[in-house]
Amino acid sequence: MLQRLREASGVPFNTALANLYRDGRDSVAWHSDDEPELGAHPVIASLSLGATRRFLMRRKADHRHRRAFQLSHGSLLWMAGSTQEHWQHCLPKTARPVAARINLTFRAIGPYGVVGSGTPSSRLGLPESRVIPAGGPASAGVRSRSR
Repeated sequence: MLQRLREASGVPFNTALANLYRDGRDSVAWHSDDEPELGAHPVIASLSLGATRRFLMRRKADHRHRRAFQLSHGSLLWMAGSTQEHWQHCLPKTARPVAARINLTFRAIGPYGVVGSGTPSSRLGLPESRVIPAGGPASAGVRSRSR
């Protein structure tokens, strides 16, 4: 799976993180994936398996500016460019009954080519952020650039 993602995207992903969300009580708080080892403009690909969950993004400068996505089984969330610099994201708790969900997050850690160089993805022709439904075309996603 990692190799297919590398070949399809041209990004040298070298790590995968697996998270299990057992039910609607499991969540992840607001944060940005902005650790130094990810580089200045990290590319993060997040594959959802199992139950559909709501994924939220909000601008750091104005928390009222939000986007919501339904991450269904097989969907791929793509965050690139300055997304982590300008946006936070979370997977909130939900009171409605939901089955288990596994999230596989792919990243390139360290000084590996594009990601480690700090080259913005916009200069590489990569999209900023979007959700790619399982078996479907890319949906209109969040553009992290200030307007």
